[in-house]
Formats: sequence, structure tokens, C-alpha cells
Amino acid sequence: MKYVIKDNLPKGIIKPTGEFTRKNAVEYFINLINYLNTNGYEIKTYLRNEAKNPLRGTIKVLVDGFYYYVELFAL
Repeated sequence: MKYVIKDNLPKGIIKPTGEFTRKNAVEYFINLINYLNTNGYEIKTYLRNEAKNPLRGTIKVLVDGFYYYVELFAL
């Protein structure tokens, strides 16, 4: 199964592109969480990584008083 990461963040914050395998998607998503956290963004995260279910994740990011989202989901 292939996974994709989409976002509606203002340009220049992150650049998720392409399709990912399950393992690569989890690693990339966790790296995004760490990146946003260390760069001072207020975030709330959710990641479902159960073996029997498809991956699903959300990062809620506060930027200039507005909430934006980064979503991880199966194609």
C-alpha cells in the first residue's frame, strides 16, 4: 500500500512530495513533527500505526493565529 502526505501550510515551511512506503511514511511524518517542534511551531499530533490498519496521521499547526494541517493517509 502506498501513502501520501498532504498539507495546506503556507509555502516554504515544508515540502512533502511523492508517494511513500509504510516505513518511509512513518519516518518522514515523525521527522516533520520534530522539525515543526524544534522550529517553534505550536502543534498537536495524531498517528495511528497499527499493523492491521492503514496508517493515518494528522499534525495541526498554529501559524500566525491560524490552524493548518498536515495529513498522512493511504492512497
